Amino acid sequence: MVTLTILSKKERDTVHTAGKQILNEVGVKVRNEHIYKLLLDAGARHDESDNTRLYFPEAMVKKYLAMCPKSFTIKNRKDEETVIKNGATPLYY
Repeated sequence: MVTLTILSKKERDTVHTAGKQILNEVGVKVRNEHIYKLLLDAGARHDESDNTRLYFPEAMVKKYLAMCPKSFTIKNRKDEETVIKNGATPLYY
C-alpha cells in the first residue's frame, strides 16, 4: 500500500504555529452575539476598536485543543461506521 504524505511533520508544525499566531494577532470576526459572548467567557480577548473581532490567546487555543477527542466515529449513509483517529488512514469525502 502506498501512503501519500501531503505535509511533513515540520510543515504541519509550521502551519499549526502560523494558525495560532493568526488567531492571537489577527483575530476572527464573530458576528453572532451569543457565540461572541461564549468565546469571551472561554478566554478570548475583545478588540477595543472593533466590536466583532476576537483574539484567541495561545493558552486558550492549547487548552481547548487538549480537550478534543483523540478519536471519534462517523457513519455513512449505509450506517457503516468509521473510526477517525490520529495517525490512521486519512478519510476523504
